[in-house]
Amino acid sequence: MGMGEPLLNYTAVKSVCEFLTDTNFYGLSRKRVTISTSWVLQPLLQFIEDELPVSLAFSLHSADQTLREKLIPTIAKFYTLEKLFAAL
Repeated sequence: MGMGEPLLNYTAVKSVCEFLTDTNFYGLSRKRVTISTSWVLQPLLQFIEDELPVSLAFSLHSADQTLREKLIPTIAKFYTLEKLFAAL
């Protein structure tokens, strides 16, 4: 956590998730691996399509769009809560 938006580096995140949950390597349970995202639409849709064996957490920072735009302006203005809910 705190290392930037993971979905902006989706290819690497996907590889690590597969490695961590592969029983030939670490074999971690889906419950033990969580990707936390402020969400970026295209990689999020790819994540859903790929059905990665990990959990996903959304760091919305606020359920109020106006406050969210103050807290995380770049992402919140481009990827609104309305778009997030539509994608899900």
